[in-house]
Amino acid sequence: FLALADAAANMLIGKMEQAMHTHEARRQKMRLAIETAFQLLERHRAMARLVFLKMGSLGPPFDAKLMEIHRKIARLIQAELDQARAEGGIAAADTELVALMWVGALHVVLIWWLHQARPKPLMNAFPELYKTLIRSIGLDPQAENS
Repeated sequence: FLALADAAANMLIGKMEQAMHTHEARRQKMRLAIETAFQLLERHRAMARLVFLKMGSLGPPFDAKLMEIHRKIARLIQAELDQARAEGGIAAADTELVALMWVGALHVVLIWWLHQARPKPLMNAFPELYKTLIRSIGLDPQAENS
């Protein structure tokens, strides 16, 4: 099961990275990474349920694996935030903490969706979630090409 979780997480992160390479603008990269993750998780709900919902209740080795997955996603986000900060695109911030907060928000929305008996599409939550995340780094969600 740990190997399955690893493979699923690596696929998710790989798809996020692929999506990010399709744009130059930092904001678009972050948007595409999160959007891609949500689309993939929505299409593979059973896998998402196993990795992000059930795994956390199976004991310490599985807790550690879930935290490792969260760290990998947070590092991907942090790298983009660090680059945006270096380019002057966002104000100075503790990008590690901000990335962890983003992962937490994404995880909670995903868990909420997985608990729904008849959920609306996960992507319905994306626009508002993305606006909130962007605001957390001092950007205007209405501004384009940032």
